[in-house]
Amino acid sequence: MKSKIKSFFKGVLVVFLAIIVIFMVLLFFGEDKSGDYNEIADLIKGEKIEQAENLLNKSSYSKMDYSDEDGKKKMELYRKLYTKEKKYDEAADVVIAYLKANNMDIKAENTDSADGVELYDLVWNVSDIYNKLSAEKQKEVMNLMGESLQKKVNSEGREQREANLAKNEEFEKVEYYINNESVEDAKKMLEESSFSKIGYKESTDETVISGGILKMRLYKDLYIKLGMYDDAVDVMLTFVKENEGNHKYDQSVSTFIADIYDKLSDEKKNEAMELMGDTLTTELNRRKAE
Repeated sequence: MKSKIKSFFKGVLVVFLAIIVIFMVLLFFGEDKSGDYNEIADLIKGEKIEQAENLLNKSSYSKMDYSDEDGKKKMELYRKLYTKEKKYDEAADVVIAYLKANNMDIKAENTDSADGVELYDLVWNVSDIYNKLSAEKQKEVMNLMGESLQKKVNSEGREQREANLAKNEEFEKVEYYINNESVEDAKKMLEESSFSKIGYKESTDETVISGGILKMRLYKDLYIKLGMYDDAVDVMLTFVKENEGNHKYDQSVSTFIADIYDKLSDEKKNEAMELMGDTLTTELNRRKAE
């Protein structure tokens, strides 16, 4: 009887150890694809093209099919990389390959509705580079996407969209430098950007990115990186004052201020509280209650 019990527990122990071994193997060989994705995407934003390309080609994304679970992420990374490299035909090819691998028929979907949001974004992405494609590639994507693409290429808001995209790309590049490079390089990049030459006033037109809020975020982040918290709040309060009457930014600004509130001088705390009022008070109280 004792031998049977001993054999039973020995068997349980073997199974338990086997499970641990399998778990450790999976943990060791498993790839953190989300980490890879974010790192590669950030390098592309910062226009660190060679580093991004090397990391992407070594990552799990380069080995998977577009029909795999993370196939969309692979498509997005290669599309963005090729676009930054001005390899526009290759960027279009990536989108085409993704659509075909997943049997996605754009002509059969209503891409102008929220229901077709993924295809809607893809068509816009292709329309953004359409005029930079070869004649052959233009014909190929137009045959694939039809009226959905044609409408976006000829959209009345095309010029403004391109201006918005350029402004956002510049923001992402400077943001990358603030988050990842030295303070000196970040300051130089920001001062050489168009953001240093504009004010904080933001357009009330939802379709227009004036750049005021992007400028505020960049200078805020730079001052925080430098440990100049009062200066960071000065930037935010200046933004609020220049956009007086437009309260849609009050919550986000209050959230930013609350993030560093404990590091502010008493004078700056009072100044922020006086301008932001109940919005900032509510945000601070919410955090205390958590």
